[in-house]
This record gives sequence, structure tokens and C-alpha cells, in this order.
Amino acid sequence: VFCIEAAAHRRDYSLWITHGSRVSGGLNGVERLILGKKIGGVVFPVSLVSREFIQRVEELSFPCVILGRAEDVGAETSWLDINNTQAGVIAVRHLVSKGYRRIGYLGGPESDLCSRDRLSGCCRELDACGLSVDRGLVLHSEAGSIDEVIAQVTGLLLTENRPDARVCGSDMLALGAQRAAQRLGLCVPEDFGVLSFDDTAVTALAEPGITSIIVDTFELGVQAAEILIDQIENPGASIRQTLLSTKITARASTERA
Repeated sequence: VFCIEAAAHRRDYSLWITHGSRVSGGLNGVERLILGKKIGGVVFPVSLVSREFIQRVEELSFPCVILGRAEDVGAETSWLDINNTQAGVIAVRHLVSKGYRRIGYLGGPESDLCSRDRLSGCCRELDACGLSVDRGLVLHSEAGSIDEVIAQVTGLLLTENRPDARVCGSDMLALGAQRAAQRLGLCVPEDFGVLSFDDTAVTALAEPGITSIIVDTFELGVQAAEILIDQIENPGASIRQTLLSTKITARASTERA
């Protein structure tokens, strides 16, 4: 929110924050703000987006930017996200360069497009490296706590089909995977490598520190504000659908001796 506000203020706009729940039809309270001409444009998180929602925004011809890529978004709505497929490629490429070969994936629910994109990138790079894509090493988790993640990953690590590294879709998943390995007496990173997404403080404070793909939320917010203001000031401006490149912060969790 701070980054959107900062970018808006630089161009003499103010940010109005309103609470929203998942939209299944119209825009509800936000629609009233739009029709009442209380706001000039709106940035929505992808979690609030549905097909009906997009149709209504397009009917209103109202400046709108969505934070995140959604399957329901067509060619008439601007959005931006990190390039999750590229991020999956970078993650596997890093692990392979460190000597890992049986690389698993631990992501969010299978319905989550972000998680599917990351898995797609991982599989693409595994194939490019001549490594088999073992679907038995893929886990889509709906765990709500680290303890749940630990229980799920422990079960996988006790099988004969154990991976020697795992790409994890969030810092919580990565921390749970790392703790599960350590509780089983596996050494991280020698026996089991862990790589995460998000690069929050958790990754640097973990022991060992967790290698992470950086998700630049600040830049996402700045660009979302810039795209929205361009649409407000230039109604004929082109629709922009943008993927931001990612980079990796290497830490001890993947640094094999």
C-alpha cells in the first residue's frame, strides 16, 4: 500500500483504501464510489477478481489495474504480476548448478494460478537440464501453519522417493520443509536443499538462511499506480499487461560444500 501511495503522491493523487471481500457479481461498495464519481480509478488485488467482476469493470469503462495475473482477465483490463514462470526456471537452474538432481515442488493449492505458473517454470527447466519431471515430488499444500507443512513434508521425506531439494512457493512452506528435514536428521543443505519465494525476513533469520526468489512488491505497487494514473489522464491509453522479472538471493540452504 505504501508504494502505491508514494507513487500516487508524486503525481498529485491521493490514495483511498477501502475494505473488500471476494466479488462474485457487481463491484458492491466500490461500484457506488465509481458511479458517485468519488474516485478516479482503482487497483484491485487478484484475490477479489472474478469473471463477473471483470465484465462489470469493462461495462463501466473505468480505469482499473489488477495486481496479479488471473485467468478470467481478458485483453481489455490492465494487470501486472511477477513472472512466476520465469521465477520457477531461475529456481531450478540455481539448484541444478549446486548439484541437486531430484528436485521437488511444494506450492499452494492447485487452483492457484501463481503456484501453477511457478511449477510450469520448474518443469520447463528440469526438462531443459535433461532431468525427469517426477510428479510424485509435487505437492500442492493448503496448510495454514508451519506445523501442518512439517507434517506433510515429513511424510514425503520418509518415502523411498525422497527429493534432494525442494522449491517452495512461500517462506512459510520453505521454513516448514527445512524444519521437517532437520527433525529427521537430514543436513541442510548437504542432504536436502531448500529454496523459497518472497524473500521476507524469515528467510534471512532461518538457520541456515534460506535461498529465495525476490518478489518485488514495492515495484509492483509503483508500476500499478503509474499504469492507473496514465489511464486516468489518458482515457485512450493502451491496456498494459505486464510481467516483472525476478532475481534470486542465494543463502546457505542451497550452498552444498
